[in-house]
Amino acid sequence: MNIPNTTDVAVVGCGIFGLSTAAFAALSGKQVVALERTHIGGGSSGRSGAIIRAFYYQKKMAQNVARCRENVWNAFDEVFKIKSDGEPVFRKTGMITISSPEIDGNVDFREWGIDIGTLTHEAVRDEFKYLRALMDHETVWWDGEAGYVHTALALNRLRECIENHGGVVAEHSPVTSITKQSGGAWLIETPNGNVSSGAVVIAPGPWANELGRMVDLELPVQPQRVQVALLNRQGTLPQQLPVISDRVNDFYARSLDGGISHVGFVSHFERTPLESMTDFDESIRPDLARILFRRFGQGLPVARNSLVLGHRAAVYSVTSDEYFILGKTPQPNLFVAAGGSGHGYKFGPVVGRDMASLIDGADAPFANDPMFAFEREFKEGRGVLGN
Repeated sequence: MNIPNTTDVAVVGCGIFGLSTAAFAALSGKQVVALERTHIGGGSSGRSGAIIRAFYYQKKMAQNVARCRENVWNAFDEVFKIKSDGEPVFRKTGMITISSPEIDGNVDFREWGIDIGTLTHEAVRDEFKYLRALMDHETVWWDGEAGYVHTALALNRLRECIENHGGVVAEHSPVTSITKQSGGAWLIETPNGNVSSGAVVIAPGPWANELGRMVDLELPVQPQRVQVALLNRQGTLPQQLPVISDRVNDFYARSLDGGISHVGFVSHFERTPLESMTDFDESIRPDLARILFRRFGQGLPVARNSLVLGHRAAVYSVTSDEYFILGKTPQPNLFVAAGGSGHGYKFGPVVGRDMASLIDGADAPFANDPMFAFEREFKEGRGVLGN
């Protein structure tokens, strides 16, 4: 794909944030170029479980996921003007969350307008016989609208939207420099050609530090290696299960086709900080795979004879407070959307819509929220996005 000499909007990074931004900008009539150093989804977005759940203890987060799920993921082809008779990008499965009052606090999702409620232990025994026996103090939440995104389909259809509206998606085009030109435009250089753009959106995933330094920005985003496992359930469970998040036993699981479960940890203890993506190793850590296998069997006792089919490591890109970095930077016509790992698909279309609105000078309530501001105090600790 030839990179044009000029464009209205250049997006650096083709994960869910970058492609969503580029797609909404293209839909608004802008000429768009999206640049990716490897292939689309080559950072965090291509290694994601992509679970779309509104189970957040923070009202604004929960409501935005619920709206995004209803208005975008459930109507994806219509929103992005794609004529597709193929598989939907979002599969609704429902989600079970097993928790406890000391974890949940006093949250009431229905007061927030979100249809997440609790199930009685009797109902769980009747409807989800494969789940473990529950303790008296444990709470089971049911989100009937939850599910997961088919990541490859979603990313490729976003690319289709961009290209259908005259945009360019250039893979294997690593950005080597971003400089301000005398007329106010930005010059972006790649080995495959240079482009001058009126506005630039940096959506760099785990390469945030490297891209930030090109434009004199310190983006406090750290890449982290996160272990997941693929388990073959050996016919002991239905082909499609609801998403399961057992916060007491510290694991989550979502179904893949063919009776396979993608299993990971809810907590952070297995994350390994990376100095850079050159340190990223996708190979299995046997100790963590064994722990995941054991916890999956504890949560679903009938699956204790499952086989470890495969493994992979995800790569997250997180800030110290686990909030995104969104919006305008101190430099004119330079925007950033970073720090989305673990939550990128839940909020990706919301972020993309607001970033495109910021470029137009329009209202962008989510991206403009002070909690996501580039210039904020990054306190250590787990933010509400991690709950």
